[in-house]
Amino acid sequence: HGKVFAVVASEIGKLAENSSREANQISKLIEKNKSDVEAGNRAISEIITFVHSLVSDINGIQGKAVDVLHAIHDQKLMNEDMNSKTRTVKNKTDQISTAMMEQGFEDLNLTAFAKAFQDVYTESKTLISNEETNGILQEYFMSLSDQAGQENLAEGQAFLEKNGKNDGVVTTESGLQYEVITQGTGAKPTAESTVKVHYHGTLIDGTVFDSSVDRGQPVEFPLNGVIPGWTEGVQLMPVGSKYKLYIPSELGYGANVPPGGPIGPNSVLIFEVELIDIIN
Repeated sequence: HGKVFAVVASEIGKLAENSSREANQISKLIEKNKSDVEAGNRAISEIITFVHSLVSDINGIQGKAVDVLHAIHDQKLMNEDMNSKTRTVKNKTDQISTAMMEQGFEDLNLTAFAKAFQDVYTESKTLISNEETNGILQEYFMSLSDQAGQENLAEGQAFLEKNGKNDGVVTTESGLQYEVITQGTGAKPTAESTVKVHYHGTLIDGTVFDSSVDRGQPVEFPLNGVIPGWTEGVQLMPVGSKYKLYIPSELGYGANVPPGGPIGPNSVLIFEVELIDIIN
Protein backbone atom coordinates (compact mmCIF):
# COMPACT_ATOMS: atom_id res chain seq x y z
CA HIS A 1 0.00 0.00 0.00
CA GLY A 2 2.82 2.40 0.74
CA LYS A 3 4.17 2.02 -2.79
CA VAL A 4 0.79 2.50 -4.27
CA PHE A 5 0.34 5.75 -2.34
CA ALA A 6 3.79 6.88 -3.40
CA VAL A 7 3.00 6.27 -7.08
CA VAL A 8 -0.36 8.01 -6.77
CA ALA A 9 1.21 10.96 -5.03
CA SER A 10 3.89 11.17 -7.73
CA GLU A 11 1.26 11.19 -10.46
CA ILE A 12 -0.77 13.79 -8.63
CA GLY A 13 2.32 15.96 -8.36
CA LYS A 14 2.98 15.63 -12.04
CA LEU A 15 -0.60 16.56 -12.84
CA ALA A 16 -0.36 19.56 -10.53
CA GLU A 17 2.87 20.64 -12.18
CA ASN A 18 1.31 20.27 -15.63
CA SER A 19 -1.80 22.19 -14.52
CA SER A 20 0.40 24.96 -13.17
CA ARG A 21 2.25 25.25 -16.50
CA GLU A 22 -1.02 25.23 -18.42
CA ALA A 23 -2.41 27.87 -16.05
CA ASN A 24 0.67 30.01 -16.68
CA GLN A 25 0.28 29.57 -20.43
CA ILE A 26 -3.43 30.46 -20.21
CA SER A 27 -2.58 33.51 -18.15
CA LYS A 28 0.01 34.60 -20.75
CA LEU A 29 -2.52 34.10 -23.52
CA ILE A 30 -5.07 36.14 -21.60
CA GLU A 31 -2.53 38.92 -21.11
CA LYS A 32 -1.58 38.77 -24.78
CA ASN A 33 -5.23 38.88 -25.84
CA LYS A 34 -5.82 41.76 -23.48
CA SER A 35 -2.89 43.63 -25.02
CA ASP A 36 -4.16 42.87 -28.52
CA VAL A 37 -7.65 44.11 -27.59
CA GLU A 38 -6.19 47.31 -26.17
CA ALA A 39 -4.14 47.77 -29.35
CA GLY A 40 -7.24 47.14 -31.42
CA ASN A 41 -9.21 49.63 -29.39
CA ARG A 42 -6.45 52.20 -29.84
CA ALA A 43 -6.44 51.53 -33.59
CA ILE A 44 -10.22 51.88 -33.73
CA SER A 45 -10.02 55.10 -31.75
CA GLU A 46 -7.36 56.43 -34.14
CA ILE A 47 -9.53 55.42 -37.12
CA ILE A 48 -12.55 57.19 -35.63
CA THR A 49 -10.44 60.30 -34.99
CA PHE A 50 -9.14 60.16 -38.58
CA VAL A 51 -12.67 59.77 -39.95
CA HIS A 52 -13.86 62.76 -37.90
CA SER A 53 -10.93 64.80 -39.21
CA LEU A 54 -11.63 63.65 -42.76
CA VAL A 55 -15.32 64.57 -42.47
CA SER A 56 -14.35 67.98 -41.12
CA ASP A 57 -11.92 68.46 -44.03
CA ILE A 58 -14.61 67.40 -46.51
CA ASN A 59 -17.08 69.85 -44.99
CA GLY A 60 -14.47 72.58 -45.23
CA ILE A 61 -13.76 71.70 -48.86
CA GLN A 62 -17.48 71.70 -49.63
CA GLY A 63 -17.82 75.13 -48.00
CA LYS A 64 -14.92 76.46 -50.05
CA ALA A 65 -16.38 74.89 -53.19
CA VAL A 66 -19.70 76.63 -52.52
CA ASP A 67 -17.83 79.92 -52.01
CA VAL A 68 -15.99 79.37 -55.29
CA LEU A 69 -19.26 78.60 -57.11
CA HIS A 70 -20.84 81.76 -55.67
CA ALA A 71 -17.81 83.77 -56.75
CA ILE A 72 -17.99 82.28 -60.27
CA HIS A 73 -21.72 83.06 -60.42
CA ASP A 74 -21.13 86.65 -59.24
CA GLN A 75 -18.35 87.06 -61.81
CA LYS A 76 -20.62 85.69 -64.53
CA LEU A 77 -23.32 88.20 -63.58
CA MET A 78 -20.73 90.99 -63.61
CA ASN A 79 -19.51 89.87 -67.03
CA GLU A 80 -23.07 89.72 -68.39
CA ASP A 81 -23.78 93.18 -66.98
CA MET A 82 -20.56 94.51 -68.49
CA ASN A 83 -21.36 92.89 -71.84
CA SER A 84 -24.85 94.37 -71.73
CA LYS A 85 -23.49 97.83 -70.98
CA THR A 86 -20.89 97.41 -73.73
CA ARG A 87 -23.61 96.45 -76.22
CA THR A 88 -25.71 99.43 -75.09
CA VAL A 89 -22.78 101.81 -75.56
CA LYS A 90 -22.03 100.29 -78.97
CA ASN A 91 -25.67 100.58 -80.03
CA LYS A 92 -25.80 104.20 -78.88
CA THR A 93 -22.52 104.89 -80.68
CA ASP A 94 -23.83 103.26 -83.85
CA GLN A 95 -27.03 105.31 -83.61
CA ILE A 96 -25.09 108.53 -83.14
CA SER A 97 -22.75 107.65 -86.01
CA THR A 98 -25.65 106.73 -88.31
CA ALA A 99 -27.56 109.88 -87.40
CA MET A 100 -24.51 112.04 -88.02
CA MET A 101 -23.88 110.38 -91.38
CA GLU A 102 -27.52 110.86 -92.37
CA GLN A 103 -27.30 114.55 -91.42
CA GLY A 104 -24.27 115.07 -93.60
CA PHE A 105 -21.37 114.79 -91.14
CA GLU A 106 -19.25 112.80 -93.56
CA ASP A 107 -15.96 114.68 -93.16
CA LEU A 108 -15.63 114.75 -89.38
CA ASN A 109 -12.56 115.70 -87.35
CA LEU A 110 -12.70 112.82 -84.87
CA THR A 111 -10.00 114.30 -82.65
CA ALA A 112 -11.94 117.56 -82.22
CA PHE A 113 -15.18 115.60 -81.78
CA ALA A 114 -13.66 113.44 -79.03
CA LYS A 115 -12.25 116.53 -77.30
CA ALA A 116 -15.64 118.26 -77.39
CA PHE A 117 -17.37 115.12 -76.10
CA GLN A 118 -14.88 114.86 -73.23
CA ASP A 119 -15.26 118.55 -72.33
CA VAL A 120 -19.05 118.28 -72.19
CA TYR A 121 -18.93 114.99 -70.26
CA THR A 122 -16.49 116.39 -67.65
CA GLU A 123 -18.32 119.74 -67.55
CA SER A 124 -15.18 121.51 -68.71
CA LYS A 125 -15.21 124.72 -70.73
CA THR A 126 -15.71 124.00 -74.43
CA LEU A 127 -13.71 125.69 -77.16
CA ILE A 128 -16.93 126.93 -78.80
CA SER A 129 -19.90 128.38 -76.89
CA ASN A 130 -23.48 127.17 -77.38
CA GLU A 131 -24.38 130.41 -79.11
CA GLU A 132 -21.52 130.01 -81.58
CA THR A 133 -22.38 126.32 -82.07
CA ASN A 134 -25.97 127.07 -83.10
CA GLY A 135 -24.84 129.56 -85.72
CA ILE A 136 -22.17 127.25 -87.10
CA LEU A 137 -24.55 124.30 -87.35
CA GLN A 138 -27.30 126.36 -88.96
CA GLU A 139 -24.90 127.65 -91.60
CA TYR A 140 -23.49 124.16 -92.17
CA PHE A 141 -26.89 122.50 -92.60
CA MET A 142 -28.08 125.25 -94.89
CA SER A 143 -25.07 124.70 -97.12
CA LEU A 144 -25.73 120.95 -97.13
CA SER A 145 -29.39 121.50 -97.95
CA ASP A 146 -28.52 123.87 -100.78
CA GLN A 147 -26.04 121.39 -102.20
CA ALA A 148 -28.47 118.46 -101.91
CA GLY A 149 -31.26 120.58 -103.35
CA GLN A 150 -29.22 121.46 -106.43
CA GLU A 151 -28.28 117.81 -106.97
CA ASN A 152 -31.89 116.62 -106.51
CA LEU A 153 -33.17 119.32 -108.84
CA ALA A 154 -30.77 118.29 -111.61
CA GLU A 155 -31.56 114.58 -111.13
CA GLY A 156 -35.30 115.26 -111.05
CA GLN A 157 -35.25 117.32 -114.23
CA ALA A 158 -33.29 114.61 -116.03
CA PHE A 159 -35.73 111.96 -114.80
CA LEU A 160 -38.83 113.90 -115.88
CA GLU A 161 -37.36 114.69 -119.28
CA LYS A 162 -36.73 111.02 -119.94
CA ASN A 163 -39.98 109.85 -118.31
CA GLY A 164 -42.07 112.26 -120.39
CA LYS A 165 -41.01 110.42 -123.55
CA ASN A 166 -42.42 107.08 -122.34
CA ASP A 167 -45.60 105.73 -123.94
CA GLY A 168 -48.72 106.57 -121.94
CA VAL A 169 -47.12 109.39 -119.95
CA VAL A 170 -48.90 112.74 -120.29
CA THR A 171 -47.25 116.04 -119.30
CA THR A 172 -49.56 118.91 -118.34
CA GLU A 173 -48.88 122.63 -118.83
CA SER A 174 -47.69 122.92 -115.21
CA GLY A 175 -45.12 120.17 -115.68
CA LEU A 176 -47.09 117.48 -113.85
CA GLN A 177 -46.78 114.05 -115.50
CA TYR A 178 -49.27 111.23 -115.15
CA GLU A 179 -50.19 107.90 -116.68
CA VAL A 180 -53.47 106.02 -116.43
CA ILE A 181 -53.30 102.59 -114.80
CA THR A 182 -57.07 102.14 -114.48
CA GLN A 183 -59.65 104.56 -115.86
CA GLY A 184 -62.78 104.91 -113.74
CA THR A 185 -66.23 106.02 -114.84
CA GLY A 186 -67.34 108.10 -111.84
CA ALA A 187 -67.43 111.82 -111.22
CA LYS A 188 -64.33 113.98 -111.03
CA PRO A 189 -63.55 116.00 -107.89
CA THR A 190 -62.90 119.74 -107.77
CA ALA A 191 -60.19 121.60 -105.88
CA GLU A 192 -62.69 122.11 -103.03
CA SER A 193 -63.63 118.40 -102.81
CA THR A 194 -62.76 116.09 -99.94
CA VAL A 195 -61.71 112.74 -101.39
CA LYS A 196 -61.08 109.21 -100.17
CA VAL A 197 -57.97 107.66 -101.69
CA HIS A 198 -55.38 104.95 -101.46
CA TYR A 199 -51.83 105.97 -102.39
CA HIS A 200 -48.24 104.71 -102.49
CA GLY A 201 -45.47 107.36 -102.56
CA THR A 202 -41.87 106.81 -103.64
CA LEU A 203 -38.81 108.78 -104.71
CA ILE A 204 -37.25 108.32 -108.15
CA ASP A 205 -34.84 105.74 -106.66
CA GLY A 206 -37.78 103.64 -105.38
CA THR A 207 -37.53 104.68 -101.72
CA VAL A 208 -41.00 104.49 -100.12
CA PHE A 209 -41.69 107.58 -98.01
CA ASP A 210 -45.43 107.15 -97.36
CA SER A 211 -48.10 104.59 -98.22
CA SER A 212 -51.70 104.16 -97.15
CA VAL A 213 -51.59 100.89 -99.11
CA ASP A 214 -48.87 99.54 -96.83
CA ARG A 215 -50.86 100.65 -93.78
CA GLY A 216 -53.97 99.01 -95.20
CA GLN A 217 -56.12 102.05 -94.51
CA PRO A 218 -57.35 104.60 -97.12
CA VAL A 219 -57.32 108.27 -96.16
CA GLU A 220 -59.61 111.26 -96.61
CA PHE A 221 -58.46 114.86 -97.14
CA PRO A 222 -59.48 118.08 -98.91
CA LEU A 223 -57.72 118.62 -102.23
CA ASN A 224 -57.05 122.26 -101.40
CA GLY A 225 -55.05 121.15 -98.35
CA VAL A 226 -52.35 119.10 -100.09
CA ILE A 227 -49.37 119.78 -102.38
CA PRO A 228 -50.24 121.37 -105.77
CA GLY A 229 -49.31 118.24 -107.72
CA TRP A 230 -51.96 116.28 -105.82
CA THR A 231 -54.57 118.99 -106.18
CA GLU A 232 -54.09 119.08 -109.95
CA GLY A 233 -53.56 115.36 -110.52
CA VAL A 234 -56.51 114.00 -108.53
CA GLN A 235 -58.90 116.42 -110.28
CA LEU A 236 -58.04 114.64 -113.55
CA MET A 237 -59.31 111.32 -112.15
CA PRO A 238 -62.87 109.98 -112.28
CA VAL A 239 -63.89 107.97 -109.21
CA GLY A 240 -62.69 104.39 -109.60
CA SER A 241 -59.51 105.45 -111.41
CA LYS A 242 -55.93 104.62 -110.54
CA TYR A 243 -53.25 107.00 -111.87
CA LYS A 244 -49.53 107.28 -111.46
CA LEU A 245 -48.48 110.88 -110.78
CA TYR A 246 -44.95 112.20 -111.36
CA ILE A 247 -44.78 115.46 -109.42
CA PRO A 248 -41.93 117.95 -110.06
CA SER A 249 -40.39 119.52 -106.99
CA GLU A 250 -42.07 122.88 -107.62
CA LEU A 251 -45.46 121.12 -107.45
CA GLY A 252 -44.37 119.12 -104.40
CA TYR A 253 -42.48 120.29 -101.33
CA GLY A 254 -39.75 122.22 -103.15
CA ALA A 255 -36.88 123.04 -100.80
CA ASN A 256 -39.12 123.00 -97.67
CA VAL A 257 -39.48 119.27 -97.13
CA PRO A 258 -41.00 117.56 -94.06
CA PRO A 259 -38.24 117.24 -91.42
CA GLY A 260 -36.85 113.88 -90.41
CA GLY A 261 -38.06 111.97 -93.46
CA PRO A 262 -36.40 110.52 -96.56
CA ILE A 263 -37.63 113.29 -98.89
CA GLY A 264 -34.76 115.59 -99.79
CA PRO A 265 -35.08 119.20 -100.96
CA ASN A 266 -36.25 119.65 -104.58
CA SER A 267 -37.19 115.96 -104.91
CA VAL A 268 -39.48 114.57 -107.61
CA LEU A 269 -42.32 112.61 -105.98
CA ILE A 270 -44.05 109.61 -107.54
CA PHE A 271 -47.51 108.55 -106.37
CA GLU A 272 -49.78 105.71 -107.38
CA VAL A 273 -53.20 107.09 -106.48
CA GLU A 274 -56.54 105.27 -106.43
CA LEU A 275 -59.57 107.57 -106.17
CA ILE A 276 -62.09 105.60 -104.13
CA ASP A 277 -64.77 108.22 -103.53
CA ILE A 278 -65.64 111.90 -103.36
CA ILE A 279 -66.84 112.63 -99.84
CA ASN A 280 -68.27 116.11 -100.58
